[in-house]
Amino acid sequence: MKELGDSVLLDKLKQNDEAAFTELYNRYWGKMYVIALNRLNNPAEAEEAVQEVFYNIWKRRAEISVTLSLPAYLATAVKYEVLNTLARQKRFLRYEKYTVYTGAAADESAGEQLQVADMQRQLQRTIRALPEQCRLVYRLSREGGYSRKEIATTLDISEKTVANHLTRALKSLRGTFTEIFRILIIFC
Repeated sequence: MKELGDSVLLDKLKQNDEAAFTELYNRYWGKMYVIALNRLNNPAEAEEAVQEVFYNIWKRRAEISVTLSLPAYLATAVKYEVLNTLARQKRFLRYEKYTVYTGAAADESAGEQLQVADMQRQLQRTIRALPEQCRLVYRLSREGGYSRKEIATTLDISEKTVANHLTRALKSLRGTFTEIFRILIIFC
């Protein structure tokens, strides 16, 4: 396997060849880890980001389409995963500050916590169902706190495209939560 080119390995990967996946993993894991570590400055989080990329590659192996080069594709995938990690960190810090400031976490009843958890799961399902670029724009905006201009610069797309993705994501979320609120009104 070591002497095979990337395109041959990708073809084998699409045919569920675990040895091809292992070779790609061994060939590129170190390079991807360095990219993630340079951005995250945390070895554990960098490793987690790279593992997540490879997990997604294996999960989507039948539909992966690499048009230019595999190293460029992997570097981009790591970049997106790093952005997701940074957005989660920023969201966690905001939530932590909020709960310390308001004492909200201590005041919620068990029933309210379950309702909130159910709504959060539904929100995450709806977000995961969005197209990849739309989902990334939404997460950077709402979870990462990035402005439209920052998102456009980060993803190398126009601000108009960012606005279109946000509009699409919010329409989808509005539809999901309108249905949830109808159910709550009926049963409450």
